[in-house]
Amino acid sequence: MALTTDTAKSIVDAYIDAWNTRNRDGYLSLFAPNATVEDPVGSPIHVGAEAIGAFFDGSLALADSLNMSAHAESIRVSGTSIAFMFTVASVIGDTTIELTPIDVFEITDDGLISSMKAFWSGQDMRTVSA
Repeated sequence: MALTTDTAKSIVDAYIDAWNTRNRDGYLSLFAPNATVEDPVGSPIHVGAEAIGAFFDGSLALADSLNMSAHAESIRVSGTSIAFMFTVASVIGDTTIELTPIDVFEITDDGLISSMKAFWSGQDMRTVSA
């Protein structure tokens, strides 16, 4: 599959939309059967649909609400890889915490994510309202 910026944008948009709508099935449909998720890099790697689904569920359970927005101008394509920056705002009680990670996807010939790595640390979190 020739990975173009337009294709990459479509994949990123679908990924962000799945998180924002809490669409577990839509999220999982973006991944190859034996895909891996490492979020953040250095943490335990989630392998396969069951583990990735549990990661999705667990991540959503951490906050009362969550909103992600991609920085469209940051999407980069190199070979079969996509890198992009986005902002996630998590509301926990009366507090909103923002984080701006960089995700890197490896894409299969079928246009599915075979690997997702998220680059961020606790130092990147900031409280924007309390």
